[in-house]
Amino acid sequence: MGQFTRAKAVVQLDTFADFDSLFAARIPENLIKDSRYLDGHFYQIPWKTNPVMIQYNVGMFKSAGVDTFPRTYSQYLKAGRKLTRDLNGDGQIDQWMGIVDVRAKWWVRFFDFYPFYIAASGGQTLLKGRKVLFDTQASVDVFRFFQTGFNEGIFPRARFQTDPFLMKIVASRFTGPWEIAHTEKYKPKGLTYDFAQIPLPDGKKGHSYTYGDPKNIVIFSTTKHAYEAWQFVKFLVTPKADLNLLKLSGQLPVRKGLMEDSLYRPYFRKNPMMVKFAKMIPFTRGVDSVPEMEEIFDAISLEFEASAILGKRTPEDAVKRAAKRCRQILIE
Repeated sequence: MGQFTRAKAVVQLDTFADFDSLFAARIPENLIKDSRYLDGHFYQIPWKTNPVMIQYNVGMFKSAGVDTFPRTYSQYLKAGRKLTRDLNGDGQIDQWMGIVDVRAKWWVRFFDFYPFYIAASGGQTLLKGRKVLFDTQASVDVFRFFQTGFNEGIFPRARFQTDPFLMKIVASRFTGPWEIAHTEKYKPKGLTYDFAQIPLPDGKKGHSYTYGDPKNIVIFSTTKHAYEAWQFVKFLVTPKADLNLLKLSGQLPVRKGLMEDSLYRPYFRKNPMMVKFAKMIPFTRGVDSVPEMEEIFDAISLEFEASAILGKRTPEDAVKRAAKRCRQILIE
């Protein structure tokens, strides 16, 4: 989004007379910052969100003697040691606690490092303006958590051709509400599952935040019909349109008071798994609005691979290296 804005490829939405009233009525106050560009203006309307949580196999956890999902890193790792097993006695692990995408692609960090960092930092994003914020103990804790998981074999250094969760190869995974429909369609008989919040570093208090995987609406500046496009945008974010979005896609509209609005109650009664995700919306964060965001995540992903996945660097060194590279990117 930052690249489009810098290139003046999208319309400044707060030039429309009714923008402020629409934005104030729809967007939770704590999510407004994520939508504002560095120049103080708004070029996008938050539309839908998919909070990243942890899907886990209830039966596998119970069979390992774990009755509640872990709330801290040490609890997760302790449970992982129970759930990671050699089931057939051939000396090779064939069941793991969780699965992490081992590729160094920038966007895969949206589903491991980034939601864990947001949770560990109490809801911070990576930057403030163009200043790096993530060179902190929170990032070190996240890197060390994943490094420990890989070093102890709780996370496999591998990718699978089949769905490892549905095949009961892994007991948990980091994912979003889209997984509900997929699981319900393909789950084997007897599989029971639930969703839990991202665990926190030991000693960390408060609510667990996460990455919201948000999708927003813009109007491209090449249009000759900006006013008409704005009318269509307003239609797309009406209460009834939001209800249709829920029903058709199983994705959550970014709407203030979503759980309290009587219009949506029948949907949530019929789809109780979505309630946990809906309750997380006020505790989600997006990504920072800078044009170099892909390069920022590239730098972090390379250090995450070197430290957390391969164990070639300490978490402290890897975080410092990532932060240094990001500072270089932001001043280039």
